[in-house]
Amino acid sequence: MSKAVKQLMVEDLARRLKGIDGLLVASTMGMTVEQSVRFRAALREKDVRALVVKNSMCARAFDALGMGYAGQLLVGPSTLVYGGDVLVDVAKALVALMGEFPVVKIIGAADNGAILSAADVVALSRLPSRDEIVGMIVGGLLSTAGGVVGALMAPARQVASQIDRLADRAEETKEAA
Repeated sequence: MSKAVKQLMVEDLARRLKGIDGLLVASTMGMTVEQSVRFRAALREKDVRALVVKNSMCARAFDALGMGYAGQLLVGPSTLVYGGDVLVDVAKALVALMGEFPVVKIIGAADNGAILSAADVVALSRLPSRDEIVGMIVGGLLSTAGGVVGALMAPARQVASQIDRLADRAEETKEAA
């Protein structure tokens, strides 16, 4: 392959990866074509992409993007897995599919200058997603707000209850007289 063609491939890869802060590197060696199609389709449903790369060209693309630190993850046949809103989403999608596709092996991840091991990626996949965290915060705020409203309303309920009792007593004394 000529240097010009290789350079075009590196530029294309850099264009595809531009703007991506975090990505996973996995090995999909041994996957059949049919499995590969199903694997990619399952990832695409979760807004995640998989891209098999040539390590030397990918390392050059990483350097061009300022992600040279991620080059150490490129060992053996490498598949880049990226997309989603955050790296947690990508990790969740990949780990969920590993049961169905046992040939997939996580090599590691790169995220904002940090390198994560395969074990770190699995741990990352167990974290709640952004939507789940927002839900927990909103639920906590609503329950706290409900408690505050209840606490503020309790004295008013007590006063209303006392007024009802006084009104009932007044009616009873009126009827008795």
